[in-house]
Amino acid sequence: MLTVTSMETYRDQAAQMFEDVFRLMLKLEVNTLPDSTELIPSQVTSAVYFAGAWNGATLLECSMPLALEFTRRLMPDCNPQGFDDDVQDAMGELANIVGGNLKPLLPDGVALSMPSVVQGTNYSMRLCGNHSHIRLPFVCDEGRFTITIIEGS
Repeated sequence: MLTVTSMETYRDQAAQMFEDVFRLMLKLEVNTLPDSTELIPSQVTSAVYFAGAWNGATLLECSMPLALEFTRRLMPDCNPQGFDDDVQDAMGELANIVGGNLKPLLPDGVALSMPSVVQGTNYSMRLCGNHSHIRLPFVCDEGRFTITIIEGS
C-alpha cells in the first residue's frame, strides 16, 4: 500500500501502470522520462482526490495541444479546436482512469472524488496539511506531460 515511506517504492510500478493506461485507452505509446526538476509547462490540469484511509490527489498536467490530442483519441468522433466541454470531459475522465488504476495500491476504504479540470497557466492548487509527492514525467510523439501523486496528511 502507498504510504509516505513507500511512495518511491511504487514509482516504477505506477509509471508502468500509467504507460499501459495511455497505450490501451488512447492507443498512444508513452515513455517515462528520467527524473527531472524541470516542470513541464501545463495549460490543462485534471485531478482526482482520495479520502479515507489514505488522503491525497493525482494530477495530470499537459499542454493545450496535448489535451486536444488526448480528447481526439479518447473520443474519436470529436475534433476540438480549443478548450471546450469535450476537452474538459476527456481530461476529467483521464484523471479518473489514472486515479482508479492507482487505487489498488492504496489502503482499503479510500474513496475517489469526481474529477476537476483547470485550464490556464496562472493558478495555484493546494492540499491542506503536510504532503509528499512523486512526479512522473512522460513523453509521447505529441508532447510531454506529467502525472503527480500527492499524499496529504
